[in-house]
Amino acid sequence: MKNKEQFDNSIKVLVKAYLSDTLRHANCMVCAVGNLVCAGMGYDMIPAVKGWELPSGQLRYYADWPYEGSGEQEINSTGYTREDIVLIEEAFESKNGDQDGYKGLCAVFDVLVKIHQGSDKELELAKEQLVKA
Repeated sequence: MKNKEQFDNSIKVLVKAYLSDTLRHANCMVCAVGNLVCAGMGYDMIPAVKGWELPSGQLRYYADWPYEGSGEQEINSTGYTREDIVLIEEAFESKNGDQDGYKGLCAVFDVLVKIHQGSDKELELAKEQLVKA
């Protein structure tokens, strides 16, 4: 597997988002990519206000996400290329009809396994973590 540490960290971030109910479709702050950015930038997720708390204590709300300035920094903080981020986002949003994000997240895991050149077993282990108590 290519960059197993990054793969494992991404799965951990996304599973945590799913299990803590901070994963949503059509909201760039709490979609799959939004959660990866939040973790990469060291932000704290504040679901009640639909925002991130930056280390400075300020809240950040997203209206759009240009690939320049802080947007570029945020994308780069994930460790993925812009092209990878697009694939992750498209995979998640392709399953926009599922209420809790499970199907979208499974699609993201499929993409992450391809990006990292992982195995079917690694994909299976990642998906097993999505069991809600």
